[in-house]
Amino acid sequence: MARLEAPPARISDYGLRIGAKADFVTLRAEHVPEAVVSVPKPRSVYKTGKLVARDGIVLRR
Repeated sequence: MARLEAPPARISDYGLRIGAKADFVTLRAEHVPEAVVSVPKPRSVYKTGKLVARDGIVLRR
C-alpha cells in the first residue's frame, strides 16, 4: 500500500492523528504514477470517515 500526503496548504488541522478530519480516497494501482495518471476504478471516497461514493456512484452527501 502506498500512501501519498500532500503538504499542508494553510490547513490548520492537517495531518494523520486522532480527531483529524478523515477525507480520503482508496484505489487499487500497481504504483503511484498509475494511480495519478489513470485514476483507476474501482475506488472509494470517504468524507469525515464515512463512505460517500464507490465506483463513481454517490452513496450519501
